[in-house]
Amino acid sequence: MSQSETMRTWAEIDLSALEHNYYALKSLISKDCKLLAPVKANAYGHGAPQVAYALHTLADCFAVSLLDEAKAIRVAACGKDILILTPPTGIEDIYQAAVNGFILTVSDTATARLVMAAAKKYRLFIRVHLKVNTGMNRYGMEFRQVENVCKTLSLCPFVQVEGIYSHIYHAETAQSQRELFLQAVDVCRRYYPEAIAHLSATYGATLGKAFAMDMVRVGLGLYGYFPCGASAKTGVSR
Repeated sequence: MSQSETMRTWAEIDLSALEHNYYALKSLISKDCKLLAPVKANAYGHGAPQVAYALHTLADCFAVSLLDEAKAIRVAACGKDILILTPPTGIEDIYQAAVNGFILTVSDTATARLVMAAAKKYRLFIRVHLKVNTGMNRYGMEFRQVENVCKTLSLCPFVQVEGIYSHIYHAETAQSQRELFLQAVDVCRRYYPEAIAHLSATYGATLGKAFAMDMVRVGLGLYGYFPCGASAKTGVSR
């Protein structure tokens, strides 16, 4: 078969289904709880700019993995906050995130010091969320590091910790992860009383309002998929 005869595969995306799924997932959490829409990896292959624009009047904010992904949806997000989930590794990336108003992830003491160095060098206001490892082991500081990171960052007036988050990874550990995360939240809020807490992705959103906290990150659920162990009885469509 010649290259011109090779069969192509494509996906037709119904953006109206995203709105339907948003409301279905929103019904699982409290009215005051924020909903963050992850659009990393090109919105899981659905087209990040298109998805961000379709949800910009609904989602409270967006999340991506990398700085370039944040830049790609900046216009489509129409002014909504964008959280970069992967911690920065260089001062230039921190500068680019800060001047664009993106929110960075701080996952350990080394990253905290890097962010402070960038803030002092450029005298820029830098917004961050802390990532705590409660067992999933995908980035994140251990609980014993939380106070030191908060104390370190509090020394720099250009850095503002606006949130703290973690990630539930298994049904059997959900409750213990929640308890450990709440301890980390208590420590963080001694330094940053207004910091929002978010633990749950799609799976956590199905566990009830106790797991929703201030915000949930419903990635797979927005696109009609559910992680292993999650109930699909939510009204979400694919």
